[in-house]
Amino acid sequence: MPPISKPVKKKKRKVGRPAFSRKDIPEEFFRYYDAYRYGFMNKREFSEFLGVSRPTLDRYFDVIGAKEPIVSKAENNRLRKELKVGSTPMELLNFSDFLRARHNDKNNSTGSYGI
Repeated sequence: MPPISKPVKKKKRKVGRPAFSRKDIPEEFFRYYDAYRYGFMNKREFSEFLGVSRPTLDRYFDVIGAKEPIVSKAENNRLRKELKVGSTPMELLNFSDFLRARHNDKNNSTGSYGI
């Protein structure tokens, strides 16, 4: 008669896609997020800049609870032409301050882009 063996415990394996959290989002996203919100780049350009797909960028937005852009890229370009804003960093910084004040946005930039 063969020896009676103990039942083998099943290994608990995780099934499905791994969980996604804020720590999985690259640092560049947070650095340039304000540039997206103030219309300096659109969603397609932002995703290409980060090297991720559009759906992945949408996941980033969902995870952080992102707000809608304050102005679109087209409106940003129109305002820059109307106000004769150049492309120097100081002019862009002043322009972003103008947009922030115009839309009563209390968010202070944390990125190195200066917007």
